[in-house]
Amino acid sequence: MVESEKPGPRIVTGRPSLPFVARLHNANTGERLFLDVPASLDLGWIQRRRLNHFMRDWRQDQVKVMDPSVVQDFLEICRAFATPGNPTDVKVNSGYRSQRTNELLRQRSRNVAINSLHMEGRAIDFALPKVSQRQLGATANAICRGGVGTYSTFIHIDSGRNRHWSA
Repeated sequence: MVESEKPGPRIVTGRPSLPFVARLHNANTGERLFLDVPASLDLGWIQRRRLNHFMRDWRQDQVKVMDPSVVQDFLEICRAFATPGNPTDVKVNSGYRSQRTNELLRQRSRNVAINSLHMEGRAIDFALPKVSQRQLGATANAICRGGVGTYSTFIHIDSGRNRHWSA
């Protein structure tokens, strides 16, 4: 894994701020969630509650409020690939993880951090099935204010310090 610091917060793309529909699919549970995302990216309380449940630690069935900063970056990245009238398909691998789940995953993979921001609801791992990892990673790096990790099958974003890596 190669990690490097990036200078300051990045600038959001010059695309117009349009509403869009995100069609989320949980890769682990098979659950689906449709989000009507307004141009402001400000979700209503019912949508936030549903998204927090969708992003829960499904192994422990624990829900945590996801950090609004990482959610906003997530939605902005999804919107970058939105086309009017068509939902943006998003495969979510991981949102919130309990300490117990994080430790279980650490035993299986060296790519799981001991103090993962997933345990604070400050990280999301996802892919856009119709978008190449290279394109998704470049867009995430242009938008995300925190960390961006590019993996072979998904992108990790978080609301931690500004950095990027690939594995």
